[in-house]
Amino acid sequence: GHPLLVTIIAALLIVVVNPFDVALVYLALLGGVIAIGLMTNVWGGLAASAISVFAIVLIDQAVGIYPRENALLNIATELAAFLAVGPLAGSLATAINRVQQEADRWLARVEELSVHDDVFGTLKPDWAQLRLDEEIVRARRFERPLAIALLHLTPNATAPIDQRAERVAALQAVIRVARAVTRPPLIVTHAGGDQ
Repeated sequence: GHPLLVTIIAALLIVVVNPFDVALVYLALLGGVIAIGLMTNVWGGLAASAISVFAIVLIDQAVGIYPRENALLNIATELAAFLAVGPLAGSLATAINRVQQEADRWLARVEELSVHDDVFGTLKPDWAQLRLDEEIVRARRFERPLAIALLHLTPNATAPIDQRAERVAALQAVIRVARAVTRPPLIVTHAGGDQ
């Protein structure tokens, strides 16, 4: 997009306008401006650009490099490119952050709407309640027996992490056994917490 194009133009201007040793310093300065812009926002990029332009003017005066007249590739256009790079990098960072926040929001929404628990592969409690209600209605309608088995394992919140991992593994094993010894329709869920 535009930030990349302006960066390439600025780098070309630096190489064309300045002696080699000065160009290396300015390319490093350009990289710093882009990095600051990407780590902050438009205003951070603008501040970095302004400081870099001030530094370039001082270095140019110390080295004895002055703007050339009537040339398209001159120090003035180099300074203008430096001024543009920082805010563009900052706006790119802002856009990237906005996209990331939107992606995080959608991923959270997908997680909220997902039916199964990630750890146990069972229905989440709200979905399990809906399915249980459906099965109760179906059992009544067709006068069919319905069995509900509840297993409560008291969690030990102060247990070491390896014991908690063993508890999760035990619950996963219980869930596999429950699925293996029952026939559909079957609802297996892990409520978690106090439920």
